[in-house]
Amino acid sequence: MDREAVITYDGSLNAVACTAGLRMSNLRRYAVNLCALLLALFPLTAHAAPAVGKIVNEAIKAVQKTSYSARLKFLSQIDNDSVREVRVSHLAPDLYHVEPLREGQPTGSYMVENASELVRISNGTVMQLPRRQFSLNDALTIKFLRDLGAMKPPTTVLSGRVGKYETWMLRQDMVINKPYIITVGIDKATWFPVFLLVIDGAGKARVYYEVEDINYKQPAELADSLFTVPESRGSMRLPRAPEGGHALMQAQAPQATPELPLFPQWLPSNYHVEALSLLRCHHGVPGQDCALVYQLEAYGPELDDLVSIFQMKAGDEGRKALSHLSSPQQSNYVLSEKNGWVIAVFGDLPHKQLRKIATQLSDSPDMVKPLLDQTSTRDGILDQLRDQ
Repeated sequence: MDREAVITYDGSLNAVACTAGLRMSNLRRYAVNLCALLLALFPLTAHAAPAVGKIVNEAIKAVQKTSYSARLKFLSQIDNDSVREVRVSHLAPDLYHVEPLREGQPTGSYMVENASELVRISNGTVMQLPRRQFSLNDALTIKFLRDLGAMKPPTTVLSGRVGKYETWMLRQDMVINKPYIITVGIDKATWFPVFLLVIDGAGKARVYYEVEDINYKQPAELADSLFTVPESRGSMRLPRAPEGGHALMQAQAPQATPELPLFPQWLPSNYHVEALSLLRCHHGVPGQDCALVYQLEAYGPELDDLVSIFQMKAGDEGRKALSHLSSPQQSNYVLSEKNGWVIAVFGDLPHKQLRKIATQLSDSPDMVKPLLDQTSTRDGILDQLRDQ
């Protein structure tokens, strides 16, 4: 029987070995469920582990800021949910050089992923792939970490091991609004997540990666050439549309692309934009059957540091209504209008900073389009998890 992932959890009383099978025969499905049950039996005492919030905050910062070279396995969202083994060189925050491996050896091709694209280079030919994979993995990891930090009942913290790495294992059972099991392994030495497994209500692994070996790098240690797309003797683009994402976004693909929102040119120190969503109509298509509304989410250094920026494409009536509204100086929101967008910025920040965010929005399609696609794909995977 092929082993996809083996994790050893040494709880306060015992050592427990759990096999998490990713090809879902009945036996492997039961193995995953047994693993989840055993994890629940061996929680650490409260004083033996850092607080969940501390672990989550440090892990998110590590995902955003850590450069590395690593060998890992992951569940590909592109290749029909199959498990792939790769070697990845990552220059934080958004450059990836990826070599596919077969039985531990390079296959001869490689991929380069940057803020706007993912290409595969093979025998001098550059192929445009339908969507970015490794930035999506990072976005999902951060999203699940935030879930673990916020979910009730509190997340379970275990001491464990993933391969050769001593880890804090964070685990959360299914709840009504999140009917899936999340397990994340955080390297105790670096706070970097070296393991992620998300299992849906039917016992199927939906998101998975496991670091087998990792070397943490300073940016100067990674050559620029690793992340440069070479001149090609030929180029190809896959004919199919990106998989996953909201059905609404897929339905809009043949139609005119909705107008893109503005992007913040200033945020407080240590705040990062993590997601951009096109809000759905109850019936129909945004911009046609209802207002075109986007939401940007920017997170700060603590779990509850969230700034939400809503933008609605407003006609004359909308702008007229806005002129009668105001945001008091002591409120936690700001209303404004720019380039035909009605803008509302919410957050637990001084009113002056909220106002600065609202006034320093501008057109940035190179930033907005990839982030919108990534968020749509991420949320599509979350929708699939909830719908099981």
